[in-house]
Amino acid sequence: MRDFCSRFSRAHLVEMNDVINKREHFTDFILHLKPERGYALAVKMLEAMAKNPSDKCFKGQLPLEQRKLVLWGDVNVFLPNYYTLCASNSKPDFVINIPPSQLDTMRKKELKRKSDEFFVVLTPSKQLDEQRRTLQTYGYKEGVDYIELVNTPFILEWQE
Repeated sequence: MRDFCSRFSRAHLVEMNDVINKREHFTDFILHLKPERGYALAVKMLEAMAKNPSDKCFKGQLPLEQRKLVLWGDVNVFLPNYYTLCASNSKPDFVINIPPSQLDTMRKKELKRKSDEFFVVLTPSKQLDEQRRTLQTYGYKEGVDYIELVNTPFILEWQE
């Protein structure tokens, strides 16, 4: 596998031993990972995909015009969303991974009434309502100046 990945630029090796290295990382099912290990493996895979982005650009599906793309999300779900955007050839120009209440004066001034300069992608988070209110207070309109990524809940129960 390492030889194959070294010969083909679009192939990347995700080293499983970096993510799964204890018996406790597995469930009672054969080769099924515990959720936190599956999440860590998925992030590693997204990171590898982000190193060689797709030719298709997600930005083309957004009403960006000449605006800069901002990714704003909760620190807990931020990284997978960032890597996914990078892998889709849509690396954000700016990132914010703190709740609205912790925005410093500088960032508030940058966002305030700047919907003509920024297009914001909100990731699912506990602060989504507060983020939405903040943007709307600053004159951003949903679907025009910002979008929200869909929250897909993780279901722990395994069904055969």
